[in-house]
Amino acid sequence: MPRRSFLRLSHQRWLRLFFSLNLALVVGLIAHQIWLYVAEPEFESVHTLQVADIREVLTERTDYRFAVVGNINNSVNVFQDEIVPLINQGGIDFLISAGNAVSGGQQESYQAIYHSLELLNVPYLLTYGDNEDSDFGSYLFYEYFGPHFYSFVAGNSHFIFLDGTGKSSTSWQLDWLSRELAASEAQHRFLFIGLPLHNVVSDAPLFEADNYLNDPRLADGIMALAEEHNVDTVFSANLTLFSQQTINGVDYVTTGGAGGILIDADSSFHHYVIVDVEGENVAIAPVRLNVDSPGWWRVLSSVGSTVYAFFYVSYTRFLLIVGLLTLLALRLYRLIFEDRHYYPDFDIDPTPFWVSLCGWRWYPITTFRLCPACRYRWIACAMVCTT
Repeated sequence: MPRRSFLRLSHQRWLRLFFSLNLALVVGLIAHQIWLYVAEPEFESVHTLQVADIREVLTERTDYRFAVVGNINNSVNVFQDEIVPLINQGGIDFLISAGNAVSGGQQESYQAIYHSLELLNVPYLLTYGDNEDSDFGSYLFYEYFGPHFYSFVAGNSHFIFLDGTGKSSTSWQLDWLSRELAASEAQHRFLFIGLPLHNVVSDAPLFEADNYLNDPRLADGIMALAEEHNVDTVFSANLTLFSQQTINGVDYVTTGGAGGILIDADSSFHHYVIVDVEGENVAIAPVRLNVDSPGWWRVLSSVGSTVYAFFYVSYTRFLLIVGLLTLLALRLYRLIFEDRHYYPDFDIDPTPFWVSLCGWRWYPITTFRLCPACRYRWIACAMVCTT
């Protein structure tokens, strides 16, 4: 009998083969996800080394320049491909994310942003924001980078990072901030919090009306302490715009253009912020990307960049979801469309049965033997003559 070609398998066999391959893919992806969470991290406590590098860079310096970015959202096209090269060649001493460096708190998001930040030739720090906290990402941020709120002094400046997600106690943070500012002898003080203060930025872009600090006591306390202790600037992210306002001698800067989707092309644009410190003076200016592009193109390209970042960061999770849905679809197909026989088939084809030519009675057995009467021929299909 000719051998059946692999490409000429029946429809049912093709479905079974595809089902088996897809099941193997899903099992492999699940094993990969488990491995990500149980394996030893390839990096941890990153901020410890980065703070030491910043202190070394600013030693005995009164003039320096640093960049502030917000809403990176694991962006590849905007942050990694455009902003990082500009930072590396622009005379920047270090970079600070004001929040939402990751698109979510998953393991793969933190690994992806780490690899993007490692392309920088300068030290960097992250502010704990809404996206860092999402999807149970708080413990990953603590393990990979450090505490949710922290501070350090470098050169003539005091840098303070706060947690606006609600993960940390408001009373504890305000007490800690009060003591930090009261004891500070630095010439400049910069505060960073992932969410903007509600009474600072009044006109939010479309669909972002709730992207503010939702703790009035923390917001009012930060503003009061900033005014009391002559804080230079409070930086935040979480809104896809650039805003700079001065209230009672304190500058409030919101920057959210280092990646992600731009909804409102009139007020939103991709950018990062340059901070120049020269002695007693502090100058802040945004660096706008794609200046000559029309608004509709900026919105469209931001959507494409976000979709690409999703697949770049979460391709294993995406494949896992698709695999599970495919398994479900195949199972439903077999249940709904394939014919099923619920009753046994009692029709027996007599063609294969051979009996002795002597006409004796016969009954089925499990082995082949000669007819005991006529010794004429082999009995096939487990049938034998009998008297």
